[in-house]
Amino acid sequence: MIETSIEKALEHSKKKKKLKEVPTSPVEKISVMKKLFKKDKNIQDVIEFYEMLKKVEGLRRERIGEFRKNVNLKISYKGEEINMDLENLRTNADMLEKFISTIKQLLLT
Repeated sequence: MIETSIEKALEHSKKKKKLKEVPTSPVEKISVMKKLFKKDKNIQDVIEFYEMLKKVEGLRRERIGEFRKNVNLKISYKGEEINMDLENLRTNADMLEKFISTIKQLLLT
């Protein structure tokens, strides 16, 4: 969903003549999104989260807690420990909902 939103936002920016062309590689797309929406903190947070998700397979991670009790995934990312527990997942879900709403509003203009 994040990838689709990024793609549509870039296509919309091209139509509005803010971009000459939509980049083809995911790294370039992320870079352009960071530049285009540098004033929107929510979009910046989602892009940072998206970058982490893309790299999570290769990161050092550790499962903590039992099934249904204090389930936690500890991830080492950019030199810090990130705890993905249920509370963090709720926060991220809210952040993603705001991001998708923002992109929808952008596409409607």
